[in-house]
Amino acid sequence: MSPKKTKVLCSYYTDFGSYNRGCDVVPEKHRRRRWRVPAGDVSGHHNDDKDIDPGPPNPYNATMLKHMLQISMNNESMHNWTANALYNADNEVNYNEVLIDSRVYTRNLPGSIAAVVFFDDAAESNRTADANEQARIEATKAYVQLLDKYNLTEADLPLLKLRRPDPTLAKEPQQKVEIEDASKGAREYLAKHAQQAYRRRRSPPTWKDPADQP
Repeated sequence: MSPKKTKVLCSYYTDFGSYNRGCDVVPEKHRRRRWRVPAGDVSGHHNDDKDIDPGPPNPYNATMLKHMLQISMNNESMHNWTANALYNADNEVNYNEVLIDSRVYTRNLPGSIAAVVFFDDAAESNRTADANEQARIEATKAYVQLLDKYNLTEADLPLLKLRRPDPTLAKEPQQKVEIEDASKGAREYLAKHAQQAYRRRRSPPTWKDPADQP
């Protein structure tokens, strides 16, 4: 999103239950105990009761967006994406949340969109490879539709591929997030994918287990 064309309402460095309440603050009597990082502390470490907030956590207001991002991206924080990925190796990775004013966002389209982004994570597993491919397909579809709807060119709006290192190696000095402009090949990729999908639909089914055959 383009910062000048969008309005941030609130944010938090992990899931704070925005689905049901948006940016509303939950009264203390309805909360349960949960860690909360005080303003100015980006380490994510807590050593005394003063750092404990009865959760679910209340989100940060719009002025604390930078603070939230510092917690999310700081390698010394237990709430950064690397720590979350390592801790949740067999589960969904935790994520931060940023809520924006949809009216402002919609009114300023397409200028409110700075880029369309998808992840191409480096991890040796079929699950990750499948997720990478699906993410690219969905992002590319949305990207091409945006170009066509608003009569834009690839120079007006980029499609970016972010390649994140394997979480187990993320703290190594040579491991960095790589950003690649995938705009120019978007339409060609989408056409190739559609052709492959058509061929799969037209191909006869294959049976791994003879017992499954009709």
